[in-house]
Amino acid sequence: MSLNILKVYLLFLSFLFFTLPSEAKDFDKELTLWPTVSVQAPLYKDKLSVYGYWQPTITQNIKELTPWVFRGALIYTPRKNLNLWLGYDQHYSFDSVDQLIEQRAWQQITYDQKIKKLQVNHRIRLEDRFLKREKQPAFRLRLRNRATYPIGKNKKWYIASNNELLLNLTSSSPNRRAGFSEDRIFIGLGRKLNKYVNLEGGYQASFVNFGINSNLIRHSFVTNLSINLPYEPKILKK
Repeated sequence: MSLNILKVYLLFLSFLFFTLPSEAKDFDKELTLWPTVSVQAPLYKDKLSVYGYWQPTITQNIKELTPWVFRGALIYTPRKNLNLWLGYDQHYSFDSVDQLIEQRAWQQITYDQKIKKLQVNHRIRLEDRFLKREKQPAFRLRLRNRATYPIGKNKKWYIASNNELLLNLTSSSPNRRAGFSEDRIFIGLGRKLNKYVNLEGGYQASFVNFGINSNLIRHSFVTNLSINLPYEPKILKK
């Protein structure tokens, strides 16, 4: 089982290597901090819930606080391991007084799978991006696989890892062409603080294609405080 997973992973890395822009010779480097907070709460029974996400990003080698991301979504759960999402993002840059630089409407499907102790989450997201200074909207596809594995006897600690591939489906500008956009590889350690709250931290490497002869390797220290409130029917009888 583990050998087959390794083969698939190596094939995937080979695919990424050959899809990188051929004209890119050098990569710029950047160090960032990504602290994030996410909250999910039920709206109607266990079928409909609401999701909120906030991410300030400290960029320019941990010298500037820009941009900020605000995200909201509705989640419909037709069955236990399948979720359908409808969301909206706002991205702000604080280089020039609270400037809104991008808005996104997106649709997403997530599917949960358990392989013995390994918990796997598959995610497909389609984004409609409305960017400042670009007349036409841009469309992007995001494919992510995430896995967590419990460690320790009480299973409060776990190892987390994910790989997300971002692909531009349209060419909206010379620096935003159709094809490979970004790949994010994360590995970290998580702790279940209680049955509703998880705290996670780790390292993420991002390979970003900005267009003609412009590419970036971003080294990020990522933290996430995740709050997931379950549906609990009211008990009418005391």
